[in-house]
Amino acid sequence: MLSSSLVQYATIPADYDDSQARYTGYAVANTESEDINIKILTVSQDGKVIDTLSPANLNPLRAGQQTAGFLHEILPAGRSSFKGSMVLTEKNGKTISAVALVSNKGLFTTIAVIPAKAPNIN
Repeated sequence: MLSSSLVQYATIPADYDDSQARYTGYAVANTESEDINIKILTVSQDGKVIDTLSPANLNPLRAGQQTAGFLHEILPAGRSSFKGSMVLTEKNGKTISAVALVSNKGLFTTIAVIPAKAPNIN
């Protein structure tokens, strides 16, 4: 995985549209000495939390391991597009290293994440 700063929250701009073959994803590494559990919040363009997801490949993410996935693989069935952002956060406040993945008509790009505070989910 590309080098990334350690963050408690990683915000990734998401622009997923199946009809345009445009997908947004994540690559995450666990630099901790113990397992971590990561949830992903999808946030609409107007700032509302739409989904709270706990992907199997991130729960747990073993110590020293890394994994990647795309948003469309974990969204509820039937959703063919989403525009907003996804926020990755470790459930117990530990740090993660993450980068954004973008696939646009088969062309892959990695993008640094935006260190930011998670939206209010209470």
